[in-house]
Amino acid sequence: MAPIQQMLLGAGAAQKKIYLDDVFSTYLYRGWDSNAWIQNGVGLSDEVSDRMVWIKNRGTSHDHWIFDTERGANSGLKANENDIVTTTNATVFANNNFQTNGFVTGYGDASGGHNNWYTSYTFGTHPGFFDIVTWTGNATANRKISHSLGSVPGAIWIKRLSGSTGTNVSDWVCYHRMSNGGSYPWNFLMFLNRNVTPSNDGAGNYLYNVPPAADEFTIGSHNTVNANGDTYIAYVFAHDDQQFGEGGDQSIIKCGGYTGNASSSDGPIIDLGWDPQWLLIKPLDDTEDWSLFDSMRGLSVGNNDPKFSTHQNNAESDATAINPRHNGFQIDNQNIFVNGNNSKYAYIAIRSPSGLVSTPVTDPTKVFAIDTGNSSNTIPAFDSGFAVDMRIAKNTNSAGDWWVGSRITQGKHLKANSTDSEVDTSWGVFDSNVGSGISWNAHYLGFMWKRHAGFDAVTYKGNASSTALKHGLGQIPEMIWCKNRDNAYTNWIVYHKDLNNGSNPHNSFVYLDNSDTPINNSSRFGAAPTKTQFTVGTDNSTNGNNEEMIAYLFSSVDGISSVGSYTGNGSTTGPTITTGFSPKLIIIRRIDTGDNWNLFDSNRGIDGNMDSLLRMNMDNTPLNVANFVTPSSTGFQVVNTDSAMNVNNGKYIYYAHA
Repeated sequence: MAPIQQMLLGAGAAQKKIYLDDVFSTYLYRGWDSNAWIQNGVGLSDEVSDRMVWIKNRGTSHDHWIFDTERGANSGLKANENDIVTTTNATVFANNNFQTNGFVTGYGDASGGHNNWYTSYTFGTHPGFFDIVTWTGNATANRKISHSLGSVPGAIWIKRLSGSTGTNVSDWVCYHRMSNGGSYPWNFLMFLNRNVTPSNDGAGNYLYNVPPAADEFTIGSHNTVNANGDTYIAYVFAHDDQQFGEGGDQSIIKCGGYTGNASSSDGPIIDLGWDPQWLLIKPLDDTEDWSLFDSMRGLSVGNNDPKFSTHQNNAESDATAINPRHNGFQIDNQNIFVNGNNSKYAYIAIRSPSGLVSTPVTDPTKVFAIDTGNSSNTIPAFDSGFAVDMRIAKNTNSAGDWWVGSRITQGKHLKANSTDSEVDTSWGVFDSNVGSGISWNAHYLGFMWKRHAGFDAVTYKGNASSTALKHGLGQIPEMIWCKNRDNAYTNWIVYHKDLNNGSNPHNSFVYLDNSDTPINNSSRFGAAPTKTQFTVGTDNSTNGNNEEMIAYLFSSVDGISSVGSYTGNGSTTGPTITTGFSPKLIIIRRIDTGDNWNLFDSNRGIDGNMDSLLRMNMDNTPLNVANFVTPSSTGFQVVNTDSAMNVNNGKYIYYAHA
């Protein structure tokens, strides 16, 4: 938190916790020629007084429309044009557009046309993240404009709202802290609606030769920013202000820069300290696009990621590979607009949801769902009610693989029951806020997770050297699944806190894809995980040199999920496991010897009668042969003497979810 904010709060004053989802949302939706209420949650907190909404038609050429609570529903701006305010009607944005937890779309093609697909970004104002400022021009130089970020802005966008239009008169004037390599950046202007290189304004006509401060920025007398009697608006973005999340010590936005190297396989790695969900990149040396990416449409490892060009009204295009990493992002494309050789770039990045920065979960249905496929060829085939970050799908009508896909690797799948490398799939899409996938039929069951304190997904490129990787759980991981995505001969490696009787469990592991006995070996996980990182060793299975890797991390959350172990007693009145909730999913694996991964779920039946058993390390059909587990309101009891779940003195690990 900035010193000025601490002073304003006063010594000992209690500060309300603010989370990422209080102030930012990317929401995808389908238009139906009618007003639609997009309930994204931004605006629910009384700490968020104002909002800006940016809407773009994904599939056809329509303008980038920007609305905000300062100007109201009938006052639209186009990010790709130098027009002054356009008076809009309900076809673009509904008259009662801003609701307490979202906004209402229009019903025309710009924002709600029939069967059109749209992207919306909502920014809520709060110190340390974003602010909206308006003023009336007076044509005087060295004019101070107050803002409420409480820290020095990383970027500022200024737009004239009244008066004349035309180039250099009503353009979107953009400051970025890394313009000119960060040297006197306030003298170098960019324009959001044009793809030109930054221009030197040494005379101070626009941003008046003065660096922005934690409470104000300075403008000149040019008509684009300060014509006498005309009105103006500025969108002000923070940089690395660490005051968000449960501990009030996390940043959620960064405005930085990097230098390209024109490599399509080993591009620059930008260290943010976290992986991004929203990324805007502008070349500083070339007349190239402003490129806008987000993880909802597809900011994923190893794919061509859909992008918008903010200075054009074009539909989104698959343009380049920007790989989110555990600590930032890597450019794996030599296109000049993101990675020219020795070219300079500026970016604005917003953090992905995680346990460290997202609102703590109290409702398990917000982060976990089980659903049968509906065969739809438009997303979602599996309904969840939330944006899915990882999904496991299994045909429960016949033998078939366990397909594992994730948002961060969108369009690619692994098999939980196989060592195979990942494969490209057309049905593995995740660009929805309410489900995932297309064309999965009713024979398939989908298990879906969202990132929070109980689950995280991390990608990294291996280096064959013991390496600490960042995660976003905000607590110590209790179970980790790792897979080499490139190598078809490496197993899934599982860490569990209760392996090796809980003593240095990172020196042991068990395979997910087979029933082998757990192995004591420190080459897979090199050290005990912590609240902020986990360590991978030197083996190809968890850290193959120059190979793409993924890790799924799980932890216990009160009332949501439970990771633990028990000792069998060999009786039909077997051990009772207290989870603190009635489980919808139970996974059990014996660890004092080799055995199967046994999975039960409420959709197929886990009710104290005949249970439908699936084995995750096999492609079997369900076994409906006996009652194995009986759920209760506080956990479950093992009620069968099958050695895979309850032999006398046998050791078992489990994972359960409400």
